[in-house]
Amino acid sequence: MVRDERLSEPDAERAAQAAREACSRPVADVEPISKGINAIYRIEFADGERAVLKAATFNTAAELRAEPRILSRLDRETELPVPEVLAVAEDGGSLGVFHFLLDYCEGRQIRDLDRLSPDEQERLVRDAGRNLARLHEYQLDEVEGCGPLRMTDPEEDGNGREFTTGPDRDSWGDVFASLADHPIQLVEQVQCGDDSGRFSDLVPDVVAAFEEVEEAVAEAETPVVLHLDFRPDNFVLTPPDQKCRDDSADERPIRYVLDFGDPAVGDYRLDLAFAEDATIRVAMPGTERADYLAELLRTAYARERGIDHGEIRNDS
Repeated sequence: MVRDERLSEPDAERAAQAAREACSRPVADVEPISKGINAIYRIEFADGERAVLKAATFNTAAELRAEPRILSRLDRETELPVPEVLAVAEDGGSLGVFHFLLDYCEGRQIRDLDRLSPDEQERLVRDAGRNLARLHEYQLDEVEGCGPLRMTDPEEDGNGREFTTGPDRDSWGDVFASLADHPIQLVEQVQCGDDSGRFSDLVPDVVAAFEEVEEAVAEAETPVVLHLDFRPDNFVLTPPDQKCRDDSADERPIRYVLDFGDPAVGDYRLDLAFAEDATIRVAMPGTERADYLAELLRTAYARERGIDHGEIRNDS
């Protein structure tokens, strides 16, 4: 759950102190980054190396704890390019809120495909499909059931935190239906002029529609880790004049995948649909170009995972 009220963002001095404490390194400079819903800072250490500090000022600590841990697992055990986790301040340290530091990812970022040439769009879409498939190939064997990915509380016998989707294992239909909760809250809060509930009369129909779909959603045969925000704004791309980490920048333009701030476990098709929509459909809705790029995305995804399009579409 997000906080009832967003916390004030710590000033640069406090962020610098937190970075010094967490990494045991002197800090030369701190710069806030206006990206995301939690407080984020670019940290420059005295030796010139840089990091990113992310603090739970919007999400609760319980909600954000999974991000550095899933990043560490993916960094160690998969080929998915993610930033290295440098430190985790479980007790909040001098900031007083849960925070962690990541290696700063050099490269360029774009908000949508319109910033790219047609050839660059196609290379990016194919690489996005491959990287999403790499994520979905990874299995968290200790997690059963579907739902938001969180961490357990440390046990009294000293065992560390473990991944969980909660004490009550939800069906995939339940989880899918719960996706309507936040949009419904936003609809209820929309204000037009003096009318604070302009669209509130639509809420019952929206709820009913999701409840109807809930019954029709099939269980995920093999639940996977879902990113749920897989889009160009969360990619760090290789600059045109550089090579990426595997020296194949032309075909692998995505240098890093960022922001695992709200991971879940469920059916991969939802993550793939979200990625297709956010990466392609929003930028060029209702066009033949969008259909063509979507096919490239799905083909690259299916090839990387060794599945066919029929499975993606659930044509059984």
